[in-house]
Amino acid sequence: MTSAIKPPGSGPFGGLGPPGATEGAGVPAGAFRARLEDAAAVSAPTAASGPPGGVADIVADLRAGRIDASIAVDRIVTRHIEAAAAAGLDPTMRADLEAHLRRMLADDPTLIAIQEDLARAG
Repeated sequence: MTSAIKPPGSGPFGGLGPPGATEGAGVPAGAFRARLEDAAAVSAPTAASGPPGGVADIVADLRAGRIDASIAVDRIVTRHIEAAAAAGLDPTMRADLEAHLRRMLADDPTLIAIQEDLARAG
């Protein structure tokens, strides 16, 4: 009688080893850590570009009544499309992204309800 369950260390990948062990993984732990750090450095926003989510001025205008909710949403979308994260896109892809964002936001029931609440309050 043979068992379908294989003992630890058998199979094409070998054993996992004890928790925290990095041996036998096929990639040196240092190389993996370096790849993660490189990816984090590339995707992290810099102080010069500013965070794309910085919307304090838009919120202040909205609270002061200088703009309504639909203008606030429009400004937020525009700010994100012009942010450094979208700078690498070619103009066609950027236009597609903007259209997609606007379409998704126009159909979002939560955002619609928030805009309606703001309109009633204002």
